[in-house]
Amino acid sequence: MSAPKIILYHYSYSPYAHKISYYLTLRALPFSQCPQPPIMPRADLSLLGVTYRRIPVVALDNRILLNTSLILSTLETAFPTGALGGGEAAAEWTRWSDKLFRSAAACIPTGLPAMKNPAFLRDRADFSGGAMNPEVIDANRPRALMGVQMGFEHTEEKLRDGRKWILDGYEVSLADINAVWVLDWMLTLPGALEGSEISAEKYPLTYAWVARFMARMGPVARGTIVSGAEAKEMILAGGGAPGSGEEVKVVPVDTGRSHPQVGRLVRRDADTVTLEVTPPGENRTVLLVVPIEGFEFEKVETGARL
Repeated sequence: MSAPKIILYHYSYSPYAHKISYYLTLRALPFSQCPQPPIMPRADLSLLGVTYRRIPVVALDNRILLNTSLILSTLETAFPTGALGGGEAAAEWTRWSDKLFRSAAACIPTGLPAMKNPAFLRDRADFSGGAMNPEVIDANRPRALMGVQMGFEHTEEKLRDGRKWILDGYEVSLADINAVWVLDWMLTLPGALEGSEISAEKYPLTYAWVARFMARMGPVARGTIVSGAEAKEMILAGGGAPGSGEEVKVVPVDTGRSHPQVGRLVRRDADTVTLEVTPPGENRTVLLVVPIEGFEFEKVETGARL
């Protein structure tokens, strides 16, 4: 059997998308990318009947994976030879970095062009469910920087025993990807750490580890760029005829709740739910795979929780 085809939907400065780019680069996995705008609407995903708004999204043949952690774990299984590994420890670092990201996102400098763009601010308010007020962001910045500094302190302590990578006894692993993305984002986002005590002198082990990871990875793989129409045809090539499952609405528990995804229930496993979606004007379908953790599922007809 041939290896599944990977299509990455993302925009270049999405920090969560960086996790997927880092993984594909380290694994040297061939993929296509379909670049997306940083704000809604995303017409290329609408072509597939995808209304879920968070990025990145990855298609693996006819399956569309709607969560970053699910994307990584699925790629590990789909391409087992040379998998990075890390097990439950890698998952623990995912939870750590997701929590740290809340502080990191609150450190975005309000002087950046995007933060002066009314369309961007409206989009992010829609995403988070609350207005983005630059004055409030600036006022809360010192507390957010303290949260980010705690993240640097945590990795510095982990690396103090002389390990090269985040898991003792491992080569570079999925845990490194799950931990490094948010720190590297802070280090490379202009002005993000201004006013903090975070520096290479204070956290030399963490700075060296981030640099070592980026050097190990080398230039970030870009993949073959495809249009939305091309990506759609690649994905629908493996699609079947529409089924008759019960319609289910899916929303994340935190952000992006105003853009629910609806599909027909195909399967519910221990950790995931699979929905079937028929794109507009099509008689072929795509399968959307969503993790149970971090999402809410509601039957459309009755409103009952799944």
